[in-house]
Amino acid sequence: MWWVLVACVIGGAAAGVVAPWWDNAVYYRIVVDSFRDDDGDGLGDLKGALKQISYVRALGADAVILSSLTAKSTDCSKPGTVDFSTIDQRYGNWDHLVGLVEKTKKLELKLVVTLPLQTVSTGSEWFVSSADRANGFEDRIIWKEGTAEEMPAPEEGIESWTWHETRKAYWASSSDEAILNLCSESLTATLSVSQCAWLKRGVSGVLLRLDFPRDQRCGEQLLRRLVADAMSCVRSAGLETP
Repeated sequence: MWWVLVACVIGGAAAGVVAPWWDNAVYYRIVVDSFRDDDGDGLGDLKGALKQISYVRALGADAVILSSLTAKSTDCSKPGTVDFSTIDQRYGNWDHLVGLVEKTKKLELKLVVTLPLQTVSTGSEWFVSSADRANGFEDRIIWKEGTAEEMPAPEEGIESWTWHETRKAYWASSSDEAILNLCSESLTATLSVSQCAWLKRGVSGVLLRLDFPRDQRCGEQLLRRLVADAMSCVRSAGLETP
């Protein structure tokens, strides 16, 4: 089951007040990888999106949803996100994102960025530290105790279990990426910091995408916490709301 939620940089509307912009906006989704390549490396980037964004407005869009920009592994054997708080350098940098934000504001377009929150690369610090049972990281990944000779029984939403020799346990995987433990308080706190980093760059909101392979209750609590923390981030940073 996929859950999608937009945590927007705006306060709740009281009864009788005009509905918030996201209720009736015409959205245009940009897959940055394939939208427009500015530097000629064959991969779309933020500078390319900046050059093409006026075209999107001309089509009648009110808001743009960017595909995930988070830093990803360059190791094909360990795919997935390695840092939720950083832009993948193949797309550009923070200055390029801020430039796009400023352009969309001039065009009266809302800009929303996507944060995929269901898995992480096995080459990431999160996974390596969790495997080492480092303080604050130990439960960020779904682990299952067992022995190398006896694999855990299949579970709904978990593609496979993989033995980790250092931890002496199995980790849950999906498409060779480690599945995050949505019940982890440490995970929740860190994701909150990550989304705040994006909001502080002036985007109108974040699109939180996560799968509930299990522990739906924890997933719903995580979403509620991230929405509340997004508002706190906006207020504490003194950001202008629409």
